[in-house]
Amino acid sequence: MWLLISDLKAILAVSWITDQILRSKKKKYMRWVMGVRKKYKRKIVRSNRLFYWYVEPDIDDEGIIKLHIVSEDKKLIVTYEVGQHSIKNKIPFIVIIGEEFEGWTTEYIGYRRVLTPKWSDEIITPKLIGEIIDWCLLKDKEINIVNWKSEILRPLS
Repeated sequence: MWLLISDLKAILAVSWITDQILRSKKKKYMRWVMGVRKKYKRKIVRSNRLFYWYVEPDIDDEGIIKLHIVSEDKKLIVTYEVGQHSIKNKIPFIVIIGEEFEGWTTEYIGYRRVLTPKWSDEIITPKLIGEIIDWCLLKDKEINIVNWKSEILRPLS
């Protein structure tokens, strides 16, 4: 079996990264190693921070079209189902995936669903993206935890 020089470089890079991970005592090492994939994503700057956003169907959720917002450091990661405002008897919510969300004080691992204000979300615009990011970073807001059907489980604040 012959190895090309490019294959050898790739193997060495992977082994170096693995070595750094094993030596690292931090649990959140992957955020340092892996960056945000920027291909096919739009950029927006809010509060002097860079965020990437894109809209695509969620295969795991019956192909529902969702807006994804990711901060450059991957601490703020949220998804928002497009068109929630126009659905009758549906309370809009956002899914928090990342560790950063202002107002959330308890330790929690996994997806968190929180009620949101009613935004005009039929068309995704940079203004809407900015409103969502600003709301996520707002310290004084009411946080109500909901399940996947938008039923309130308990208020957090």
